[in-house]
Amino acid sequence: MNDEKLVMLAQQGSDQHMESLLVKYKSLVRTVTRAYFLTGADGEDLLQEGMIGLYKAILSFVPGKNVNFGKYAEICIKRQVISAVKSANRLKHLPLNSYVSIYKENDDDCDMDCLTTSDLSNPEEIAISKESTEIFKQKIDTLLSDFEKQVLIMFLNGDSYASIAGTLNKDPKAIDNALQRVKRKLKNA
Repeated sequence: MNDEKLVMLAQQGSDQHMESLLVKYKSLVRTVTRAYFLTGADGEDLLQEGMIGLYKAILSFVPGKNVNFGKYAEICIKRQVISAVKSANRLKHLPLNSYVSIYKENDDDCDMDCLTTSDLSNPEEIAISKESTEIFKQKIDTLLSDFEKQVLIMFLNGDSYASIAGTLNKDPKAIDNALQRVKRKLKNA
């Protein structure tokens, strides 16, 4: 049975044909992923990303368009892997995974929210985390203007640009500019 027929049957819900295609093209996934490196992960994670790309290729392939499924699958696998690598390099979710509470008033007491480490059982890590948090707060205080701090706090509270602009009687573009300055200043710090 040719690949187009297998894909059509897999798209119609045949688990057997889906499995057959996944097994058949696993070597292609290995070949494609060998050329890439995923920050903070091992080769198996990258292989999984490639398999997700293959799965998406099977689901989105349109038979009868004079396109070879193998070439189409290779492109989908590469795109999935490149997307994963770019996402990992961008550290897109780092603020969510290691945030520091900007609302903490009392600097002497540190609760779970102000720690940036996941290893809370290690006293050394807790001390380092406290120190890092304090340094970060000081940098925010010294680098940002009062307006930028207000905008940052409102933005972190989930307010939209329009809402922040309305509250502060500013143009939404001024809010966007302030946030861009905040990002640039904190990144450079």
